Amino acid sequence: MSPALRAQGNERYTEAGYRAYLDALIARVGCLIEFRIYETPCCFLKR
Repeated sequence: MSPALRAQGNERYTEAGYRAYLDALIARVGCLIEFRIYETPCCFLKR
């Protein structure tokens, strides 16, 4: 993973954004999710 892209993703993270994502996911699956959802994006560089 590109360190620069990972740093950019970390800089853009907000608790409000996480909460919006979690709320949308709960609405989609129709049940509470009682554990922290974690996602690390995969960024692939063209060579």
